[in-house]
Parts: sequence; structure tokens; C-alpha cells
Amino acid sequence: MAALVAQTRRRLGTRVERSLEEHGESIHLYRILAHLIRNGIATQKGLADATSQHPAGVSRLLFVLEKRGMVKRRRHAKDRRQVRVDVTAAGRARFQALAPTVGKAVEAALMPLPARDQDRLIGLLRKLLAATDKVTP
Repeated sequence: MAALVAQTRRRLGTRVERSLEEHGESIHLYRILAHLIRNGIATQKGLADATSQHPAGVSRLLFVLEKRGMVKRRRHAKDRRQVRVDVTAAGRARFQALAPTVGKAVEAALMPLPARDQDRLIGLLRKLLAATDKVTP
């Protein structure tokens, strides 16, 4: 079962990644923007954990996003070791511009399933996420 979930995730991710590359973006940058927009300010470590990326890789991605004016990084006022990251208006605008591309790629990946099965799959995934959120610290 784990292999099936992993294989499905890879194929969906590959489809989304190719669509984003056609627009000059990477899936990793998109995932960071998506997390910040959905969850608000985060630490670099928190972003690495949330996006399952290596902290050094996240730091490099944030450098690119910051250079493009899409995020701002600031040291935490009380703990200077922590770097807090927030999305800017430009980052929000870029995310919103790319969201339809990502949506179309996901829709295309789900096309083999009838609408009823797609709805059921989405419901089951939400149920699983909600259950694991309660268990995960």
C-alpha cells in the first residue's frame, strides 16, 4: 500500500512539476509559497519540515524567492537563531497566477477516474489527513 501511495504521489508530482516548468517555475518554489499562503509566517526549519525538503535546499529556495521579491526573511526578535519567513504581495500574486496551471495538471491526472470516484478519493484523503493531524505532535 505504501508503495502505491508513493508511486501515485510521484506521478502526480511529476505532472504538476512539468506544468510549472513550462511557466519557468519549480514545484519546490510553488510548495513553499503555497505553505506560507495557507499557514502564514513560518520558520525556515518549519518550511523544510512542512515541504519535506532539506533545510539547506529551503534556504537556497528562499534566497531565490527573496531576490524575486516574493518572500521576506527576518530574524526572530527573541531568538536570533530563528529565521521567520513571510510571503509578500508579489509572492501571493505569483501563486495565484500559477494555481490554475497546477489545478489543470491535477485534473488531468485524475481524468481516468469518474467524477464520483474523484470526489470519494478527495473525501478519503481529507479524512486521512484529519486523522493523522490528531495523532502527529
